[in-house]
Amino acid sequence: MHKWDLKCINVPLETFDANKKHLSGSTLPGNHTVQMMIITRRHNVF
Repeated sequence: MHKWDLKCINVPLETFDANKKHLSGSTLPGNHTVQMMIITRRHNVF
């Protein structure tokens, strides 16, 4: 992300009630990790 001058902010899934066992109705087997991130430019272009 530094290469492209970007920054990342982690958004906890609890903030929008997405910390459930079956996120989006998915029942895929196995262990999976879901993360919500806001990725923006580190500096304004203007």
